[in-house]
Amino acid sequence: MIFRNGVWDLPKGKLETGETIEMCAVREVSEEVGSSLPAIIGKLGETYHEYPEQGKVMGKTTHWYSMIFTQPESFVPQEEEGIERIEWMPFQEAVEKAGYDNLKEILKIFRA
Repeated sequence: MIFRNGVWDLPKGKLETGETIEMCAVREVSEEVGSSLPAIIGKLGETYHEYPEQGKVMGKTTHWYSMIFTQPESFVPQEEEGIERIEWMPFQEAVEKAGYDNLKEILKIFRA
């Protein structure tokens, strides 16, 4: 879990030109937690949310994947993205702390 802007969340971001959704997912995790590129195990699903950006309401579909690190990692929060902390936590604690209902649902799908 990452702690950003006062909320516990999971890494996610925006697709860059020339990337596939899967490439974007592993890049964003790597950038936001300061790690090597993780390996995708499988797709968990998609969520949709809206957020304000530059005075407009933007809509975003997020594609969620289960991933693993293939080597031990030391995480470093990407401060320029507002990430203050990175923490492994037990499943139930992650669900309780998750700052968004759709994130809680994705965590439950992961657990299943």
